Amino acid sequence: IMGEYSFSTMDGREEGEKDEIVAQVRGARLERAVLITICVLGIFFNTLTLLKRRVTRPQGASATRVSLSLLRVMAGADTVCLTVMLLTLIMGQLGWRSNRLLGMIACKLNIFIVHTTSAISLYCWLVLSLVRYAAVFSPFKHLQLDRQPFRAVLLLAFVIGAAECWLLVVIEYDERSGACVNGQEDDNVERRIQIAEILLTYFLPLAAIVICDVKVLRFSD
Repeated sequence: IMGEYSFSTMDGREEGEKDEIVAQVRGARLERAVLITICVLGIFFNTLTLLKRRVTRPQGASATRVSLSLLRVMAGADTVCLTVMLLTLIMGQLGWRSNRLLGMIACKLNIFIVHTTSAISLYCWLVLSLVRYAAVFSPFKHLQLDRQPFRAVLLLAFVIGAAECWLLVVIEYDERSGACVNGQEDDNVERRIQIAEILLTYFLPLAAIVICDVKVLRFSD
């Protein structure tokens, strides 16, 4: 009786472990499907924005053309970011994770491009908010805008790309887990760099965007 009970207990544990593994696999597949769907939809709508901008070719004031150009840069940066993420998700099903060299290249390029393009898009949004702010509070200067905002975005893109190059050095590929990991040995240095990056590429421009847009909305009311 005790032997039958022990066997039944072991069978129950094995079934429970199998059910847990199946649930994890289903969850991972669902998560991947959701991410792929988001990437595809994002690429689709950003592409529509780019195509619409090229077809319409507005002949309005220079400030209007600048705003539309900034919007196009934002859509382009978001499209590149989402495309890289989508390719990484798709390539993960093609067996690149079993190749250390391909895994290393994919990890470095994926994380570098995603971080860089997302930061460029956010700072481009900030420049666009500053243009709107100038249109409300300094309309004369706003009418004089020509290529200055676009040049500012180019300069920011260069600075951001140079600042994110550290990712190409520290990011490594863990073949056992098939994941991208940070190879920095000093955890304190890594944490400080990550905090500084989050503050400079996300919270700082986002806070400035919110302040500018809130002031514009209050003035409009």
